Amino acid sequence: MIEKGKHYGWPYCYDLSTPSPEFKIVLQAGPYKDLCNNAAVYKPPHTLLPPHGAPLGILYYHGSKFPELEGKLLVGLHGYRPTGSRLLICNVDGYGLPKVSPPPVRYQVSCGAEPSRAFQTDAGNAAAAAYEELISGWYRVNGARPQGAPVGMTVAADGAIWIVEDKNKSVIRIDRASGDPPDSLPCGMRTSQQIDELADFVANDPKNRTRLTAIRTGLIEKHCVGCHSDFGLKQGQPDAEKDQTVLRFMLTQDGWIYPGDPDSRKLRTRLRGFGTEKLMPPGGEKLPQTEPGYARVLDLADYLAGTMVPGTRMRIKPGTVQRTFFSKTDKECGEIPTTKVVVVTQKNAVAKPGFSRFYRPADIFLNGECTDADGYYIRQELLVPLL
Repeated sequence: MIEKGKHYGWPYCYDLSTPSPEFKIVLQAGPYKDLCNNAAVYKPPHTLLPPHGAPLGILYYHGSKFPELEGKLLVGLHGYRPTGSRLLICNVDGYGLPKVSPPPVRYQVSCGAEPSRAFQTDAGNAAAAAYEELISGWYRVNGARPQGAPVGMTVAADGAIWIVEDKNKSVIRIDRASGDPPDSLPCGMRTSQQIDELADFVANDPKNRTRLTAIRTGLIEKHCVGCHSDFGLKQGQPDAEKDQTVLRFMLTQDGWIYPGDPDSRKLRTRLRGFGTEKLMPPGGEKLPQTEPGYARVLDLADYLAGTMVPGTRMRIKPGTVQRTFFSKTDKECGEIPTTKVVVVTQKNAVAKPGFSRFYRPADIFLNGECTDADGYYIRQELLVPLL
């Protein structure tokens, strides 16, 4: 409940009582001194939500279309991270507040079937409101499910749920369908096996091991973990284990790294503030001038992404807008736009004459019917050397 005179933390506190490193000076003196631990002034959140979920729409459902949702709380997560792009259903108590469960309470990341993360603070696992998902894994799979981000929602007179989302600039109606539900579309994120493979590539390359250490010490630990506490670094970890922890975290984030093609990754565009991306970390535009070695760390991140997978980097030949690639059994796997970079592992594919085999493409180009085990192939004439 809202209490008169209480401070609810923003923007000085996050999690339950963790001081924001961006406001360290403010929290050391004056009216906000030690605010996040001052029970007389600060009121912590009733429940935590998945990090970077960005809840932009919330309402209680009342309608005849979905009696099983009556009185429950619907929360739309707009966030661009794998915890976002979904619609949650929360049970509520007699005050209309989400029902909180004791720790550990787990939540989904991306479109994985099983909850994989527990709500945590610096003090360990935290109590939180468990939830179900009405929409999850709202990520693009071969154009059949374009990535969406819910902003606002309402309930129509007949009980249907209407959602506005701003990735596709669309208005969506959720209704009750007749017949059997369609098969669920596959998860678009990397599998644990592929993450293991990519981590091994880096671990077996002395130059990339050195680059990864420099990225961890010069970028992640200095500028990222203050806000991104979910990197998973722990005190007492050996340096090599810290490197692997950082790398695996980055590889699990949707679109952060596209192995072989640094220009296509979100990590590059955000660290350098390209296009419409918000520059990270805040104030990062000054770091190349004020912090010795920072510009080199950004270059090392590009080298790491570009050389992560052993093979020959080649570009898709200019021409038509997109170029189709196939599995070993001639199944269409997707289309890669021209000028994108792929890492070719067999220029003359042993199992498919006239084709080149290349490493798994970025998920946004891959449909759900092809598998890593079957491999990915593109016609040789559609590839050109990377200049």
